[in-house]
Amino acid sequence: MLTTLDSVVFVGVLAGLVGVGLRAARRVKTSGDWLVAGRNLGFWSLLGTLVMTELNTATMLAFSAAAYTVGPRALALPMVFLVGLMVYALTVSRRYKRLNATSVAELYGARFGPGLQRLASACFLVAMLGFVATYVRSAEVVFAPVLSGWIGMPLSPWVTSAVLVALVLVVTLGGGLVAVVASDLAAFALTVVLLPAFAWVAWSSTGGTVALTQLMAELPPGEDVMPTQFIVALVLLTTFTYIASPWYGQRMFAAKDERTAFSAVALSSVVVAGLYVAASLIAISVRMALPPLPNAESALPQALITWAPSGLRGLGFAVLLGIVITTMSSIWNTWVAMAVTDFVPITTLKTSRGFMVILAMVSWVASNLMPDGILGNMILANIPIAALLFGLMGGLYWRGASKAGAWAATISGFVGAVTCWWTLPLYEWWWAVGAVPASVVIGVVFSLALPDPSGHSDDFYARTGAPLIG
Repeated sequence: MLTTLDSVVFVGVLAGLVGVGLRAARRVKTSGDWLVAGRNLGFWSLLGTLVMTELNTATMLAFSAAAYTVGPRALALPMVFLVGLMVYALTVSRRYKRLNATSVAELYGARFGPGLQRLASACFLVAMLGFVATYVRSAEVVFAPVLSGWIGMPLSPWVTSAVLVALVLVVTLGGGLVAVVASDLAAFALTVVLLPAFAWVAWSSTGGTVALTQLMAELPPGEDVMPTQFIVALVLLTTFTYIASPWYGQRMFAAKDERTAFSAVALSSVVVAGLYVAASLIAISVRMALPPLPNAESALPQALITWAPSGLRGLGFAVLLGIVITTMSSIWNTWVAMAVTDFVPITTLKTSRGFMVILAMVSWVASNLMPDGILGNMILANIPIAALLFGLMGGLYWRGASKAGAWAATISGFVGAVTCWWTLPLYEWWWAVGAVPASVVIGVVFSLALPDPSGHSDDFYARTGAPLIG
């Protein structure tokens, strides 16, 4: 599948990413450097790490598979990033920077007490484990043929995923967030140029709009395959969960100032959406030009194999591997920051690195045991985060939000989401428009019935800014 030139380019780019991460690790002297990069990330560093944290092979394969299956209708899916990240920029980016914590769970502790902080942290840790296991699974789908081709024999998913997990550890273990950001910037520079360029080449070489017109006549009705309710629900759920996203919060804490935090998130919303549109266009081009694939999730790597010339094919797979490395390392670093902040009494470099090794092993095992279906697994992993919506937004913007209200909203939000998933068709819609709003209403009712003492949150608002209500 890969020629000798492809292999040389692939290994060269990989060595460069590893070198960048290891070089950055030399600047790490304290646990604060490892966890939040010294709280001094500038605009371009923050933009690069935000984009590459969100750009992941799991979502890329899932969205490109949707585009391969339903055609242009799937181009609406990247709207989740445009809307979700823009709302994030407007509502919480500046306040997170003012808080200057180490993990988002600390916000719940500062506003509602240590019990809710630990509950929030546990929710985040479970969700992130689900995300990173899905990332490992999707990376295995992309790179199993590459590794098997080099070895000359098929490799089991356990072996392929173990190689990928070990590689990410090598890049990030020494330098933590500093190494993550350095690797993100290198991968960002490659991705933001090559992915749109390849999308243009694929689209142009397959006939463009003329071929698309013919394809549209062959596709099943879009509303049957991808209902509008599903798209709207995905936009809403993404917006709800991004606001509490621990990996974005960690980057806000690492930004050098509020303006940098806001502007980097706002621009990243456009860049991320554009890159996912490019990946979807590549998948549509595959559907227009090539014989039917047995697995729609393989559309993107198949495009590289088919259309990229020798050398550029290796570069393309190297870019995909860079996306794997940056996303997994970002989630791991955030997971460790939360674990050592909320559950370990002593935070040292040795503790942080030890937690990352343990997490890597758990991610590897979980990725091989989880059920099939990348997009479905990604959506389900959001359940514990969406349950925390009232505690975050109520805590930041309503002085009357109480500890009892935050607990009641979190528990009811989790139970409601699981109930929708277990019992209802198109559960995403009922979760977004039913369970989440109901948990907010429950949070309000309990807050009014069981208020906190007067002045309880004064110190919190002195740090984050005055609430809008109360």
